[in-house]
Amino acid sequence: MVSLFAKANYTFDSRYLLEATVRRDGSSRFGKGNKFGVFPSVGAGWNLHEEAFMKPLKDQISEFKVRASYGLLGNENIGLYKYQSLIDAGNGNETVFGNPDITWETVHMLNIGADIRLFKDLSITFDYYDKLTTDMIITPPTSYIGGTSSAPLNSGEVRNRGWELDFTYGKQLTKDFGFSIHGGLSQNKNKIEELFGAPYDHGNRIHQVGYALNSHYVYPTDGLLQENDFVKDASGNLKPKDGVVIFDGQKPGDIHYLDQNGDGRITTDDRVIRGDDQPNLNYFANITLDYKNWNLEVLFQGVQGVDAYYSEPYSFGLNVGGDGQTPLAVQKDYWTPTNTTARYPRMAPNSSYGSNHHTSDFWHFDASYCRVKYIQLGYLFDQMGLKKIGISNIRIYANVQNPFTFAKEKLVDPESRGQRGSYPLVKTYSLGLSLNF
Repeated sequence: MVSLFAKANYTFDSRYLLEATVRRDGSSRFGKGNKFGVFPSVGAGWNLHEEAFMKPLKDQISEFKVRASYGLLGNENIGLYKYQSLIDAGNGNETVFGNPDITWETVHMLNIGADIRLFKDLSITFDYYDKLTTDMIITPPTSYIGGTSSAPLNSGEVRNRGWELDFTYGKQLTKDFGFSIHGGLSQNKNKIEELFGAPYDHGNRIHQVGYALNSHYVYPTDGLLQENDFVKDASGNLKPKDGVVIFDGQKPGDIHYLDQNGDGRITTDDRVIRGDDQPNLNYFANITLDYKNWNLEVLFQGVQGVDAYYSEPYSFGLNVGGDGQTPLAVQKDYWTPTNTTARYPRMAPNSSYGSNHHTSDFWHFDASYCRVKYIQLGYLFDQMGLKKIGISNIRIYANVQNPFTFAKEKLVDPESRGQRGSYPLVKTYSLGLSLNF
């Protein structure tokens, strides 16, 4: 990697700010003729609080700056020798197909923001951004019929749009009492705008143009099959009513999958995109209270509006077979003719019985939550006669991490979404002593 850059700044009367940068980066990870890329950027700012028309408001608005920037940034993190085809020394077969034309991924970044300080106690920062990644370095899937692997190429565009709001407010209300609040809100949404060979189907996930990266790709459902969805044939066997489409072997109490494409069968072609992992809102707040020698600090953090799906074991009904896992208490709420609104399908001898193991929107849940990340209470002892030995004060404190979580979902932790094989969230209680010399 080798880089050259030039940067220029201009300021006029402390009011108008201008900055321009251009850089030329070269990487050995690209082939001949594609090693170097040029990435310029420009930014401008306006200190409104320095303008004459803002002077009458200087006691209310001590700082007001608006700014905007646009620039390009290159990405060469693609691994080694992607531009070369490699031959197996043992048999002479060409096993890795390179692309000599592969070159830099480019990020186009637009940012518009403002920095405001009100009444000398409240600071507000707001940013809106639009980030477009072009010439994405991807390895598209290829058909197994060809008997060859695919080669990396520059194709595809993904756009990230979002905003961030950050604020800090602090005040010493009396000689003994003061407080500060630091909080923030943010949102980010990505969308695939162009993708060679799309869609990329990864089972219960998909990359598709017009949707977020790695969107959920699941079977649509309509609750559980009920007895009135079936009739008996002449032999007394159950068969679905007209208009009810099922997997072979399904019975009342199994998940009712929908024939999305209307072909009279339930297949992988019926899967639909149902949400993604992007929250509608991220937020946090850090609150500090000081009273004499006491100090209390609390940190909240959470997300709102995020799609999630249960996986094993929570997406399996009660398994009465010998190969089953440890039963869960919640699985006792399974379907029976007298419990038709149960949370789980009917009792089954194994997890795939009745085709209830497929990833579907039956297992969807809202992973919104608000968590108290930590609480710390401390007391500062000073003037204890210890200065003779070089200690100016002593602070003791008690701390607890992850003490409370407020969420619609109670079955799993909504943040880690702990499923099979995952480590549960840990609550930590501690006491500490701090010495200042």
